[in-house]
Amino acid sequence: MRKESDSGINGIGDFARIPPHDISIEQAVIGAVILEHAAYEIANEIITSNDFYDINHQKIWSAIHDLKTKGGAVDLLIITEELTARNQIEQIGGAYYLTSLTMAVVSSAHIQTHAIILHEKYLLRELIRLSNEVIQKAYNNDDVFEIFDIIEKRSTQLMQDIQDNNLQTTTEVIKTVNDELETIRNSDRKIHGINTGFIHLNKMTNGWQKGNLIILAARPSVGKSAFVSNLALNAASDPNNPTGVLVFSLEMENREIMIRMISSVSRVNMEKIKLATYTPEEWIKITDAENKIMKMKIILQDKSQINIQQLRSIARKKVAKGEIGLIIIDYLQLMGMMRSDQNLIREQQISSITRNLKALAKELRVPIILLSQLSREVEKRGNPRPVLSDLRESGAIEQDADLVMFLTRENYQKCDNEEADDEDVLLIIAKNRNGKCVDLPFKADLTIQAFFYRDEWEAYKQIDPFLNYQKYSAPGND
Repeated sequence: MRKESDSGINGIGDFARIPPHDISIEQAVIGAVILEHAAYEIANEIITSNDFYDINHQKIWSAIHDLKTKGGAVDLLIITEELTARNQIEQIGGAYYLTSLTMAVVSSAHIQTHAIILHEKYLLRELIRLSNEVIQKAYNNDDVFEIFDIIEKRSTQLMQDIQDNNLQTTTEVIKTVNDELETIRNSDRKIHGINTGFIHLNKMTNGWQKGNLIILAARPSVGKSAFVSNLALNAASDPNNPTGVLVFSLEMENREIMIRMISSVSRVNMEKIKLATYTPEEWIKITDAENKIMKMKIILQDKSQINIQQLRSIARKKVAKGEIGLIIIDYLQLMGMMRSDQNLIREQQISSITRNLKALAKELRVPIILLSQLSREVEKRGNPRPVLSDLRESGAIEQDADLVMFLTRENYQKCDNEEADDEDVLLIIAKNRNGKCVDLPFKADLTIQAFFYRDEWEAYKQIDPFLNYQKYSAPGND
């Protein structure tokens, strides 16, 4: 927790624009704290006097904080007396102003939200302060490395403030867990996370979990892009828990991704759709598939070489608006580098990306599915089964990931890397932080960009997986 001080807004800069603040929120927080002891305990975990923009509010909070630190009670009379002893009572507007703060409070129920808003306004003001300082030093031709050191240290301090505010007692965590368990018990859903669309995969993962970084790795042309396209459609079309999906495609254009999705849902050959050689009956299926997809909340971003900063900015906005609950990135090795990482060796660059993506998943509380390439060592071995050490360019990928899955075709080398129809594919769960590591046998019909369990191949061919898959289960899997 930051130290209490009266630093206020001094040094913000000489710009004419008023720094970010919200006086009404400041008044609501102080009023609630004067009225209720519990409100102070909640707010004090988040804010200090520095978070207040108004200098008088800083003085009032400082008095309340000192009284509480000494173990004393706090009410209107006691605070008035304390401010009088400090010769500040007239400066803050007198006892009348303190009374007005309490009269404006209807409830302290939103004290945590209000405190968070105050702290965010403080952080914005501090960023302005830091930016002004950096600009001034740059104009003064100060040592560039000293300037970068100031940026790094001050930014780290601000980020530490945010991290400190995430501290929770065991009582708070247990309450959160029990609330989630109660929600699951009262719902018809059989899984806790986001539906993968595949019964066995759901059982192994309990669905995609919030805050998890999930790696799906394969050699080129195995079908990993098609597989995650299926995962995106399954999550977005789940009737019990439709989830918005944000797809970053660094290799394919949005148009190509959409053609693959239409092929997968309509079961019409992808090449026929690309060349517009479909029959009238197939066109009906295509338009029906398009109508289904348009009802799903899937957002596509096909900018190549996007870096972690750009990706983080887009993802934060979409999550804040409640538009998405799952992020898919295709694929890791095509991501752009931040300037600060450009002088690092390739393995360190990849490590920086995966570390930041794991942090982003935790921050936004959404699962992130990250596609990755496997090294050529897989093809050189007598046994082409991938292992964790085959993850290309970085051992940190394995370390940062909560779940690592490999997609491999058993006759990959036999078909000269060309995509084959109705081909056996194995999904290997090589690392599972919260479950078992198993092999799941699939059948891939890449002419329609669709995946099926191998033992359910014929049954799945008779149904529409995006309407009825949740009603179907293989024998013994009810």
